[in-house]
Amino acid sequence: EGTAKSPHPPPLLAVWPRRPSNSGRPAEAGAAAEKAIAVNPKVEGGYALLATSLAATGQWGQVASALERGAAAGADASLLAKIALKLGNDSYRAGNASKNRADFQRAVTLLRLSDRLDGSASAKFLIGASSFSIGQSAINEAQETKSCAPARLTKEAFGTAQEKVPAGLKD
Repeated sequence: EGTAKSPHPPPLLAVWPRRPSNSGRPAEAGAAAEKAIAVNPKVEGGYALLATSLAATGQWGQVASALERGAAAGADASLLAKIALKLGNDSYRAGNASKNRADFQRAVTLLRLSDRLDGSASAKFLIGASSFSIGQSAINEAQETKSCAPARLTKEAFGTAQEKVPAGLKD
């Protein structure tokens, strides 16, 4: 493909993959971002676009990996942290609506990544709030099933909530 030896400077490559995402085609935007990243791993906004495109197409298992790849490639950590924070917040809200533990667990994964890339009180607070919801879900399961695994998860989740919620209130 012609993009492999593109004479375009990196700023032009940074704009090129965004067109499909602006027209509601996140899968195409993700593919375009991958191509731009292959040409220039430091393409401005490439990993952010890739992560948001993966999220928009429900490929949640790959979102954190894309953001971590971006950080390793030297992409703007602050931008990647903001993307992870937004997607983590979206997952937290989805969990509140669905009461699905997996949504809260996805939120915690993304929010921890956000906090690691560029620590923020918002990420800490949302980690704590999501962990509390995980703990609530796990304690209900432990009571119903009389199983130790959900009881251990409850203890871990409430411990995280106890640590992170107050830390998130400091800013």
